Amino acid sequence: MPTDPWLSACPFTRGLVLAVLGLAAAVEAHGGQQQTPQASETRGILFAPLIADPKEPHYFVSLLRTRAHSVDRTVTLGSVGLGQDFAFWSRSGTSQSWAVSLQAGVMAQFDLDRSSSYALLNADYVVGFPVTWRRGHQSARLRLYHQSSHLGDEYLLQNPSATRVDVSFEELEGIMARDVADGRGRAYVGSGLLLHRHPDMDRAKLLAGFEWKARPRKHSAGGTGFESNLIAGAEVKLLAELGWKPNVRMILGVGLARGRGTRGIRVLAEYYHGSYPYGQFFREEVDHLGVGIHIGP
Repeated sequence: MPTDPWLSACPFTRGLVLAVLGLAAAVEAHGGQQQTPQASETRGILFAPLIADPKEPHYFVSLLRTRAHSVDRTVTLGSVGLGQDFAFWSRSGTSQSWAVSLQAGVMAQFDLDRSSSYALLNADYVVGFPVTWRRGHQSARLRLYHQSSHLGDEYLLQNPSATRVDVSFEELEGIMARDVADGRGRAYVGSGLLLHRHPDMDRAKLLAGFEWKARPRKHSAGGTGFESNLIAGAEVKLLAELGWKPNVRMILGVGLARGRGTRGIRVLAEYYHGSYPYGQFFREEVDHLGVGIHIGP
């Protein structure tokens, strides 16, 4: 009998995800991290989250119209994520800063075409330790993380011929980035190496991306001030397991925040082409168009 992916996830992973998210929420409620001069735009975060990476843990909800190439079928998916970094050590010098964090996230996808149940298709659980660094306009992140992926209970019941493959791996990932145009843009390149993995997969990964945030415009509504700006980004990711075929995601939208350095809301349209980025479906070629609400610095 299939089990719920939340229950079948490693109990330690599941508990750690909940603990980190709860702890980060408590810290956020009491004022968040202290800012540093080098990273004042991102509230003390030395390496800002990658806004064009579909696997970056953060808070979001998206509606995606997805076409699977192998069956030539188009479905409507709901994609939901919870994710947070909690910095537990940091050090700032005259020219550079370092931080070590605990990161946790959950990303889940639902089949919205099955209106009676909105079946859960897959859930990915991520726990990692990012080490981040910044010197002026340069920044970097070295992250060792674990991911466990699990098929949804209802999906297995509705697709009895499907075979459950609980994808699980640890990856060491490194990314170098450089801010451009007075910090409004960022270009980055990186690579990853799978360590332990199940099932057996080729180890290597390459990625590159670019982000752009326009100058914010100030607004006032009901006596409350806020800022808005246009946001765009693109990322290309290549996996050895998939023959180095490019997986491309592009985003365009608007960001809303109460001021610089505060957590805000981004409303983003997105296009994706490549292998499905989640769970055991990573060998499935897909295209999707969608729109989502994302929360972050």
